[in-house]
Amino acid sequence: MKINQKLVPFVLLLLIVSCSGLDDDSYETVQFDQIAEQVNTIRLEVDALGATIRYREHLNGFLILDGSANKIYLFSDSGTLLHEVGGPGQGPGEFTSITSITSDEEGRIFAYDGPMWRLSIFDHSGNYTRSFQMNEAFRMHDMVYANGLLYTFSGFTHDELPFHISAINPENGMIVNQFMETSDIVKELGIPISGALQHINLFDDKIIVTHPLELSTYFFDLEGSLLTIHQGNSSIYKEPDPDSYTIPAPLYTALPALIASSRPAQAKYFIEFMELNPEDSRGNFLEIFDKDGNKLSADPISIGFKELMHVNQYGDLLFLERATEDQEPRINIYSIN
Repeated sequence: MKINQKLVPFVLLLLIVSCSGLDDDSYETVQFDQIAEQVNTIRLEVDALGATIRYREHLNGFLILDGSANKIYLFSDSGTLLHEVGGPGQGPGEFTSITSITSDEEGRIFAYDGPMWRLSIFDHSGNYTRSFQMNEAFRMHDMVYANGLLYTFSGFTHDELPFHISAINPENGMIVNQFMETSDIVKELGIPISGALQHINLFDDKIIVTHPLELSTYFFDLEGSLLTIHQGNSSIYKEPDPDSYTIPAPLYTALPALIASSRPAQAKYFIEFMELNPEDSRGNFLEIFDKDGNKLSADPISIGFKELMHVNQYGDLLFLERATEDQEPRINIYSIN
């Protein structure tokens, strides 16, 4: 399958659409089928997937975290189920609640159990090898592997440690670096940055995280130095009003939309997936930016209620379609024209 990775026609198409005089309920959008086409479908050999899922690439295919079942599924590239990793429980290799997964170039699988404060390691076939007990104040919500370290978006239950990205040595479970302090707007809101960040990703050898309360994406090098901050400016979301918050408060109540995550692709561009309030009939949207943070689309890209899981190295967008009575779960793959 040959995939067209050239962005020039895509950019020209999106820039044709103008955006003027927009408010929360009236705005121009680009329909997803105008700029992308479906190129493949992967049927997953499982009966169902729970509400909380996470996708990660793997040496032998890909991983899907099923938070409802407290399992990690290892699939081949074609969707064949190779191994089930973990399961509910408190013993070695078991989970009470998996909050994040990733893998390295050897195929080792790393998984974090939030309530147990435990980082578990499995080999490339999903066999449990060992685990590390983390500090009970440590909360690991998502992680990626790069340059021999696990980079994790981490929150803490107290104010003594204001850093919220941690680099962990997977050979001994020790934190070797921490960076990204709580931002001013979140201090004003009275909740930590960890209450807003959803995902951490590796993009073009940079660590990127998106903060939906600030509507901004942070780019760091692997040593933790801040490189740039990209400020979102979509017409379908707006900056939060601190006076509208009560603590704790669901993010959905304060924003017409939020940037749920930054999904990296190839080094040419990255994608921000915006998930609206579930009661909002407008569905979900994408914004696409180049590696310098410049928005390539003049208007938000409407994807209906598709659930974006991942953007692969070719720039293909992977959407999850959940199981129905007569069909197993599937991943629909789209290529940008």
